[in-house]
Amino acid sequence: MKIAQFPYLPKTIKVNIMRHKDGSGYFAKLSEYDVFTEADTELELEEMINDLIYDLFEVPKEYQGKIRYLKENKDKEFENIKRLLIYSTPDSIGKYLFS
Repeated sequence: MKIAQFPYLPKTIKVNIMRHKDGSGYFAKLSEYDVFTEADTELELEEMINDLIYDLFEVPKEYQGKIRYLKENKDKEFENIKRLLIYSTPDSIGKYLFS
């Protein structure tokens, strides 16, 4: 699949995610397009956001499994884990085991 098949799909979409005031779930709004969705859990919300985008941009069902919008992760914990993964390459492990 080439990106040219879907020239109308933006590379990034700003999604505002909020927790319901009563703590019962999540609300996501795509402000640029004046649409929103909601879900009980973060995992469900990710699915609902993708479904919303598929509907909004009329992505055919056969391509929906190949096109996925993922949230940008700015979590400090994630950055630390990513750094640990980089340090744990086979070469660096060998230095510590065989020194």
